Amino acid sequence: MLAEHEMGRTYVRAMAEAAARYSQGDKPAASGLVQCGRSYVSLLRQHIAKEDGILFPLADRVLSEGEQAQLGEEFEAIERERTGPGEHERYHHMLDELEQVVAAW
Repeated sequence: MLAEHEMGRTYVRAMAEAAARYSQGDKPAASGLVQCGRSYVSLLRQHIAKEDGILFPLADRVLSEGEQAQLGEEFEAIERERTGPGEHERYHHMLDELEQVVAAW
């Protein structure tokens, strides 16, 4: 599953590069953006299914409620410190905008 995280980062970088080229007038870059976006969506769906079907049930079996609560708090702290306030929502907003652009194609 860790390899999937790196693959996801690769797709995100490729989408950013294609979007930059497109914004500079390279209209054919749009097809690369769409292709990478679709591949990323497919990867995420498979990855999330593994998390939901394997990883999280395993964590429920081996971690106590207290350990899970502590882990959740630590994840929140990392998101606050590394990502910053409002970033999670900003990403959701960007996804909504991208969804509208792709739907218009």
